[in-house]
Amino acid sequence: EGYPGNLDVTVKYVLREDGIAIQVSGTPDQDTLFAFTNHSYFNVDGSDSVLNQELKIESTQFSLNDSDGMATGVIRDTEDTPFDFREFHTIGERINDDDIQLKEALGYDHYCPIPGTGMRKMAELKGNKVSVSLWSDLPGMQFYSANYTDGLTGKYGRSYTPRCAMALEAEFCPNAVNYENIAEKPIVKAGETLTCEIRFLLKTL
Repeated sequence: EGYPGNLDVTVKYVLREDGIAIQVSGTPDQDTLFAFTNHSYFNVDGSDSVLNQELKIESTQFSLNDSDGMATGVIRDTEDTPFDFREFHTIGERINDDDIQLKEALGYDHYCPIPGTGMRKMAELKGNKVSVSLWSDLPGMQFYSANYTDGLTGKYGRSYTPRCAMALEAEFCPNAVNYENIAEKPIVKAGETLTCEIRFLLKTL
């Protein structure tokens, strides 16, 4: 895709007593971009839909998207919007609200900056008996309600239909390199190493 230089990337998966950690490092020979994430889907009840499962996000803000689904870098407060997950809400509670951001994305597919630095809790998805929480040292996270899954047959013969699961993606703000107001940019200098870690931790309720 025309990025400068060669990028040496290492990904280590660490099994923990309470989940899994994904440890990543990237070292280039020229200044370049390195924006790692993980796009695993979760359905903590094993049901056909994630809409009745509860989500909490440790953020008071989210990025607006353009009509193509790209984050614009315009950051808005979540208060009094369907994007306010400071407390647990079911994913389906407000997903069909009369909101242009939801309508254009066919649901949730938005970036939230997470306050603080270092390893910290970003979000938790809770079902009837199990929850999974996302932890990372990255600047924020994207949450996506599987709006475009097209019914392919997956594991155990399940049909992957829209909103059958939820993706929680720790990452830099999409397109951050082009927005002056977004301070954290996925740029790594030649010979230096950028590292990050993403953890998915399970808990029995």
